Amino acid sequence: MVQRPPAEIGMLIDEIDTPALVVDLDIYERNLDKMAELIEKSGKKLRPHAKMHKSPI
Repeated sequence: MVQRPPAEIGMLIDEIDTPALVVDLDIYERNLDKMAELIEKSGKKLRPHAKMHKSPI
């Protein structure tokens, strides 16, 4: 049985089947840039990554 993805680009939030991971890429990338700038000043290293719950679907 083929199952459609819970969300597609352009869908309204009310149309998204849950559970679904929804990421605003502009905000995510802005946050990564901000973290990189703060970390660079501290002399530490940054390994950007994201974690989310797993779904059997």
